[in-house]
Amino acid sequence: MRMSFSRINTYLACGERYRRRYPLKQKRPPGIALIRGKTFHEGARKNFKQKIQTGKDLPKSQILEIMDAAFDSIRKKEGYRLTRDEQAVGKNRTLATTRDNIRGLGEIFSDDFAPLIQPEWVDQEKTIKLPEVEIITYLDLATKSREVIEMKTSTKATSQKDVDKNMQLTIYSLIYRAITGDEPARLQLATFVMKSQPEVKPCYTSRTREDYEALVNVMNNAIENINKGAFPPNGLSTWKCDPRYCGYWYDCKYVNHSRPVFSIPKAKGGEQNAGSTKGQTGPGRPERVGRYRYQGTKLPDSF
Repeated sequence: MRMSFSRINTYLACGERYRRRYPLKQKRPPGIALIRGKTFHEGARKNFKQKIQTGKDLPKSQILEIMDAAFDSIRKKEGYRLTRDEQAVGKNRTLATTRDNIRGLGEIFSDDFAPLIQPEWVDQEKTIKLPEVEIITYLDLATKSREVIEMKTSTKATSQKDVDKNMQLTIYSLIYRAITGDEPARLQLATFVMKSQPEVKPCYTSRTREDYEALVNVMNNAIENINKGAFPPNGLSTWKCDPRYCGYWYDCKYVNHSRPVFSIPKAKGGEQNAGSTKGQTGPGRPERVGRYRYQGTKLPDSF
């Protein structure tokens, strides 16, 4: 049996999301947050790929052009999905703001981050063999100084606690060890933070043999449950259970969509696009709760 780590990661994030995405094949267009991350990574990937041979970064203007082109390509090929909060802002404004955010992060990448990196591997594929399954994985970025790096875009920096237990970094470290026979010198999660003045926030960690053993146990357990057809939903208190990150949120049977939020003002209009999920309604529709009516949205996407 062969399976990608990304599929296992989807299952660990939410069994219900896995069930709908893979067994039921209910693929949904990516949300804006995912498109932003994929677009940024495409510019970084192409820069570092060529830097392995040249030793030099691409000009900033070229990196930004790559990101712009990736943004348009992903939207056209995969569609896109707006949350109700983003629909209230408006499709065109949301897309324009996202493009501006990507360009701001691309400038920080080009000016402050890329010049410090001399890559040795980019998108290095490796198969990890477990007793009953082969896990297909990719190492995004490793440097000649034996540093393994994960890059992400976010609205806030990642805490040290989250970095220390980040499963993606554990799998990256395990891949590096499988390729070289040595531990990486260090692991870095570089968070490119969107704000009025974008910035990159590095956070460092390491892994031990005990971390690898725990990871293998987690993956074996996930695969065992998948084979049994057990797809438990994620806890609703986790950050991933959010319409910005899950395309199934608005029609998930495990989410209470009727809970009113009285503090949210009525929003006029609301746009949907070709990639939107059928059945998603525009924001601001008056809802009846018992004898009363209120103006607002149900379960807003952000506060």
